[in-house]
Parts: sequence; structure tokens; C-alpha cells
Amino acid sequence: MALLTAEELGVTRNNAEAMRTSSLLDVKRLLGTDGNLGGSLGLATDWAFQAIKQVGDYGELYERSFGAKSEMRLERGFNQLWTKGGLMFPAPLR
Repeated sequence: MALLTAEELGVTRNNAEAMRTSSLLDVKRLLGTDGNLGGSLGLATDWAFQAIKQVGDYGELYERSFGAKSEMRLERGFNQLWTKGGLMFPAPLR
């Protein structure tokens, strides 16, 4: 869910560090600069930030594994975010 949320909020592997200073509360919660979501899950405060830095958001991961940048070259179709006509909807992280 964190990688889907990152994609919806525009947080990518390349801009995750810069997004840590975002004024958007949802981005701050996701990246561990506001609240204690990680702690309430028994994880480090910045667990989602670390995951995004390692593999990217869900879209980046999909492209490398199944999409245009892979041997499979599968279109995302219904595996796209709901905001782009797909069925993927990240649950709110609070």
C-alpha cells in the first residue's frame, strides 16, 4: 500500500529525498517526517521512505517487472491507479 500511495502522491525513487520537505501532510506521513505510522506498526519511522528509495513507487516497480522496461512489456490496464482509470486504490495511511 505504501508504494501505491507513493505513486498517487507523486513520490518516486528519484524525488523521495526532496519530498521529505513537502508541505503536504499525506506525503509527510508516508515518508515518516510527521506522525509515527512506522512505530505503530513496529517498524522504523521512515520505513516507507526506505522502501521507495530502494525500489521506487508501485508504477516504477511495475514498469521494471512487467511493463515497457521489462521483457514482458505488459500494459498496466486495470492495474493502473484509480485516478487513471484503473482499479488500484491505496488505503489511507494514518
